[in-house]
Amino acid sequence: MSGQPFRRRFDKRLVAEAEALGLEPDDGLSLGETYFFGRVAAGVKMGDLAEQLGVSRPWLYTWMKSGGRRAERERAYAEAKRFAAEYHAEAAGQVLEAVEGDPTSAQVSLAGRRSDYHRWMAEVKDRETFGPKGQEVNLQIDLGQLHIQALTEVAGEWEDAPVEVVTEPEPVEALPAPDPEPDQGDVPSEVLTLLGGR
Repeated sequence: MSGQPFRRRFDKRLVAEAEALGLEPDDGLSLGETYFFGRVAAGVKMGDLAEQLGVSRPWLYTWMKSGGRRAERERAYAEAKRFAAEYHAEAAGQVLEAVEGDPTSAQVSLAGRRSDYHRWMAEVKDRETFGPKGQEVNLQIDLGQLHIQALTEVAGEWEDAPVEVVTEPEPVEALPAPDPEPDQGDVPSEVLTLLGGR
């Protein structure tokens, strides 16, 4: 790590933040990692945490996957996300409970949207616990593939069908002659008058 002064400063910053809060290292994590994953577990968004620590979000994700501590950090991150999901699930109810007195429809609507946001965050962070239970069915149908399959099946049936070889064409019967035009004597006189006296 001698060639990584930025990372060393970042690690020192994490340790300083942890010491300021009086934290102790937790479950195989360094003091700085304990602080970082504790903040994630408290529901702090990665963008806010990155801004507070003076780095970018992508850099935080790179830090989590580097330094020979990837397995420990990934385990801690997964656990922190589960705790953050619980935080958001609780916050969804607290937002609605905070609406007191005689609220306006705008206040109720805003509280409902904030509650929906926290429920969504809980679902995103821990789908297994807070996600939909058997309600979601993702069905994709490739109509082109189905059409090709149907044509292949029909072609297979045609290949198996017996083929009759015709060497001579079958004789075609002559069409019957058209009926002769009716004689005008057979047509009633009223009709002839209507047709113009034919």
